[in-house]
Amino acid sequence: MALRSERLDFISICTGGGGLDLGLELAVPGARAVCMVEREAFGAARLVSAMEDGLLAPAPVWSDARTFAGRRWRGCVDGLIGGIPCQPHSVAGKRRGSADDRDLWSTARRIVVQSGAWFVLIENVPGMLSSSDPDLRSGGERVWRDLQRLGFEVEGGLFSAAEVGAPPGRERVFHLPMA
Repeated sequence: MALRSERLDFISICTGGGGLDLGLELAVPGARAVCMVEREAFGAARLVSAMEDGLLAPAPVWSDARTFAGRRWRGCVDGLIGGIPCQPHSVAGKRRGSADDRDLWSTARRIVVQSGAWFVLIENVPGMLSSSDPDLRSGGERVWRDLQRLGFEVEGGLFSAAEVGAPPGRERVFHLPMA
């Protein structure tokens, strides 16, 4: 699937240290986060430090995805990326999916709609493919279904760090829908 822009501006939610952002910037020259959303103070401080060091493009950092207003970004962004919290889906937890207060998929979906994003990249743990959700077989299926209902063509898969030459052991699920 090819991204179709010389410049690709995106909102990054649950940004952490900016690894997903850097990966997209490496894969798609001209891609850049124009706004980041990171709740953890340590992660936000790392983002600011990376911006000051010239490793990330300068961008505002918002502290809470639940209060983030996506409408302000309509017409200004092409997409949304994020590694939404894994605890609702992790095999190390209770795997309550959307019933877990930490689940941010509904928040991410709201921001996608409000911002008018035409591409979305969501990353999570493999447990998302099998976590229990009240209405579905898995959290991954909920993400897939919701994105299709929004008019996106969705592609996704389970990938490991070893596939790109990094130390093995970290598999991740990626959903990449495009309008």
